[in-house]
Amino acid sequence: MKKVILSAFATGLILSAQAQEETIVMGPGYANHIWYSFQDGVAATSAKDNWELAFEMKSLGVGVHANRAVEMQVWKFPENDVEIDTEIDTTGAIGTWPLVFNSDETWSLGAFNQLPSGNFNYGWGTYNIVNHTVTGNSLYFIKLPNGVFKKFYIESKILGTYTFKICNLDNSGLITRTLSNTGGIADQALFGYYSLTNDSFLNREPIQSDWDLVFTQYNAVVFGSAANQRVVGALLNENTQAIKISLNNPTDSYTYSDTDLSEAINTVGYDWKELNYQTFQWFIHDTLVYVVKTQHGDYYELAFTSFSGQGTGNIGIRKQHLASATIDNQETTFFRAYPNPSDGIVNLTHDFDGERIANIVDLSGRTIWTQTVQGNASLNLEVLDLRHLNLQGTYFLMIQNAQGKVSTEKMVFK
Repeated sequence: MKKVILSAFATGLILSAQAQEETIVMGPGYANHIWYSFQDGVAATSAKDNWELAFEMKSLGVGVHANRAVEMQVWKFPENDVEIDTEIDTTGAIGTWPLVFNSDETWSLGAFNQLPSGNFNYGWGTYNIVNHTVTGNSLYFIKLPNGVFKKFYIESKILGTYTFKICNLDNSGLITRTLSNTGGIADQALFGYYSLTNDSFLNREPIQSDWDLVFTQYNAVVFGSAANQRVVGALLNENTQAIKISLNNPTDSYTYSDTDLSEAINTVGYDWKELNYQTFQWFIHDTLVYVVKTQHGDYYELAFTSFSGQGTGNIGIRKQHLASATIDNQETTFFRAYPNPSDGIVNLTHDFDGERIANIVDLSGRTIWTQTVQGNASLNLEVLDLRHLNLQGTYFLMIQNAQGKVSTEKMVFK
């Protein structure tokens, strides 16, 4: 099992960190998408309605998304290998064709990647294993937020360049556009974006290495139904991992292993909040906590503290830096205690393998409290309630293993 090691202790430093509370401002009607870095805060903000299509930019990526933050719908024409300028009677027919949606589990599956048919098929087209190109074979009908219908066909992706066509239902206004993953159009971002309404490409998001979460509107399966509904939540960067932990009480301890972390982008998701249909007020599930491993190897605890709804689109979060991680198979013990100063509640983060003895020792060397703590060679969080001791001033938290080795952190109680 992989072990998480707190790099601060590897250098002999003792660090204590305070939890930080922030407000993510999406704006009235959730007008903006917010890309967020745990280390640096908000990395970028962009209007939710300035695009309709998004194309995965990495060289082997073929994901193509529709904007589900606005009133936009996509239907896949049920026949393959139909050219965009084919005469099709759409009267009363469009609503009978399959609606397609973006996946909320991976960025690589957009609406135009759904309903694949045949080997090496990516929904909108088929991969050629000889020349490594993807050739389109699917026709789509799009209803834009303004109610206008368009026909859409992705012709190919060759050497990182998408070629696609758009026209009106009567085949008028046919245009062909290309988007490359080089040349400055979002070449370091996860997606490149296109506005059908304005016939323009745009950069909406920061480079991929600069963010961990995006606060956005997206489609998800809600209330166990098969229908895709628009929700407000947080999706992970594809290089970020997380675990959702449900506690019995908000102050309970928890433990997890690196192997429990998920790469599903909806691991944080939307269901940390719920609408009370009697009062029509939002409430936060305060027994949900998330541990996020960023793409840079840091571990953070994330909890949600408030949600205002569409009036202001404000989301309150609390984050706590847990560890800077490296992988080590050796038996090494590190810990961090926070907050410091403390009011008597101490969060103990550790990677103990087995049993340890935790002691509170005063400045004279007298042990005034002792408790056994247990670990499983992964990153653990244990909540120590010391309020009954009525501590004030400076003390030492000492962790002792079976061989008698002691690690110490100076604690201040107020």
